[in-house]
Amino acid sequence: MNFFINKHQIKRFINFKGFSSFKTVKNFKNLKISTKLLIAFVLVSIITCGVGAVGIINMKEIDKNNIDLYNKTTIPMQQAAIMSKLFQRINVSTRDLVFENTDSYIKGKYSEILKIQELMDKEALIFEQSIETSGDQELYNKYLDSKVAFLAVLEELYALCLQNDDVRAYDLLRGRMSNVSLTEQTAIENLLINKVAESKMKVTLNTSITNKSVFTMIFLIFIGMAIAIILGIYISKIISKPIKNLLDSANLIAEGNLAISLDINSKDEIGNLATSFTNMTFNMNNALYNISSSSQKLALVSNEMAVSSISLSEGATQQASAIEELAATIEFVSSQTHENALNAQKAKDISIQAKNYAFESNQHMSELLESMNNIQNFSQTISKIIKVIDNLAFQTNILAINASIESARVGKQGKGFSVIADEIRSLSVHSANASKETSTILNNSIALIQKGTIIADLTAQSLNNIVEKSTNASNIVENIAFACDEQSVSLHEVKASISQISMVVHCTSSTSDQTATTSKILSNEAGMLKSQINNFKLKNTFEV
Repeated sequence: MNFFINKHQIKRFINFKGFSSFKTVKNFKNLKISTKLLIAFVLVSIITCGVGAVGIINMKEIDKNNIDLYNKTTIPMQQAAIMSKLFQRINVSTRDLVFENTDSYIKGKYSEILKIQELMDKEALIFEQSIETSGDQELYNKYLDSKVAFLAVLEELYALCLQNDDVRAYDLLRGRMSNVSLTEQTAIENLLINKVAESKMKVTLNTSITNKSVFTMIFLIFIGMAIAIILGIYISKIISKPIKNLLDSANLIAEGNLAISLDINSKDEIGNLATSFTNMTFNMNNALYNISSSSQKLALVSNEMAVSSISLSEGATQQASAIEELAATIEFVSSQTHENALNAQKAKDISIQAKNYAFESNQHMSELLESMNNIQNFSQTISKIIKVIDNLAFQTNILAINASIESARVGKQGKGFSVIADEIRSLSVHSANASKETSTILNNSIALIQKGTIIADLTAQSLNNIVEKSTNASNIVENIAFACDEQSVSLHEVKASISQISMVVHCTSSTSDQTATTSKILSNEAGMLKSQINNFKLKNTFEV
């Protein structure tokens, strides 16, 4: 198999669909750098593989031709040479048959000739396997015909030798045997010459294949080098040119010139870098513009802050004086509140004692009411007893009257009994009068006791009201005392807070002074920042 690349194959290779997607330079420029390099290396690799493939295929072809040269020409040439050498031995042995008269020797030589012929036949069979063309076959057939003719004459010669017919044998040897021998020898030499010619032709073919392979490989190497150089120059150009633009822009930025523009429209990493670089420059323009504007505002604000800080310091000083006066007033109010708390505590103690006294009086009044109730009950019992005595006196009087009547009816015998009856009636009258007087006294006493009970009840109610009011007053005084304590604590806390406020005001005054100083420094720094920003060349318009 021959493998050579002609101009049509190269054209088909260049027009291969794998290259069609990269015909447009714009599309190739928009590819990633890694993709560009990969495409370049792939193309070079494809060409390298093509060169290698051509070399390998041609080397395989040459190797195959060399093997064929060895098997079809070199080995057959060796077989033909061996056959020629063996045939020469047969010719020598044939002459020996004629010049010897011993039968055993003749038979031995003939047997040797046959063995040599067998060896020739084996070599001929091996040679026959290398026949490829009809010319080779024709030459081989001539050899076979000459061999048959030679063997026929050899048998005839052998028979004459066994008959010891030396004259006829010698004539046969010099005549027909010499002719058939020469014919067979010529046929063997023709086989050898033919194989030598085939060998030369195959060597020439291999040399041609080698030369064409070398030419093809050199051509492909040249094409590969050209493509690699062109791709290298093109890729380096589309990479280095934007990078140079970026470098020039970076140098301008380093010099303070931000009014730059980049004309890089590719969509690869360089294009993305250029876009980012443009955005960075734009943002730096905006940032520096904003910083410039802010520095101006900062200078104005710092001046205003300095003025405000001075005013704040003066106000803080006045405020500190007012707070000190307020602290003194709070201290006086705190002492008064503390004294009120002590007085309230004393009033609380007195009200508690008054409440206790009122409570004890209320208890005594309750005992008094209970005693008066008992007296009233006893008086009512006595009144009942007096009524019983009055009834008894009345009954005694009636009995005395009846006794007087009965004694008067009796006469003198009843006169003494009448006197006793009169005395008893007199006693009953006195008892009745005494019981009436006692009853009147008791009724008066009961009336007085009832009136005293009413007064005592009213007094008890008044004492209860006094106890209740005293309790309320004690609670109020206690609340007042607690509130005074609370106010005293609160005033102490207010005093502490005012002290802290006073400290804060003093700190504020000090801070205001420091702020005023810092504002002046800040104003100076803003001016310095503005002068530094003026070193940059900015664009006229920005998006803020």
